[in-house]
Amino acid sequence: MTDPRFTFANERTFLAWVRTALGMIAGAAALHALDTGWPDAAVRVMSAALALTAGAVSVLAWLRWRRAEAAIRDGVEVPPTSGHVVIAGVLAGVALMTLVLVLT
Repeated sequence: MTDPRFTFANERTFLAWVRTALGMIAGAAALHALDTGWPDAAVRVMSAALALTAGAVSVLAWLRWRRAEAAIRDGVEVPPTSGHVVIAGVLAGVALMTLVLVLT
């Protein structure tokens, strides 16, 4: 029998990924709604990047949860994830664009 603590920990990890996606959606909407004075194209690109990444993070979260749950049930090692790279890459890009826009 599987220890339920592992399943609960897996669920908490899934929910953390979902919270990250929700934060990215909120950031995309706020960026699009605020009048920053930045070029409209730049704001649209950054908002779209955040929103698209939020969707990808949601899918990755579910896939990760499912793989981890199967590994826990089967008693094997949980496979590593590469989703962190997606989040970090997009956020670094948006942060760089924001820095450039703020300084110009």
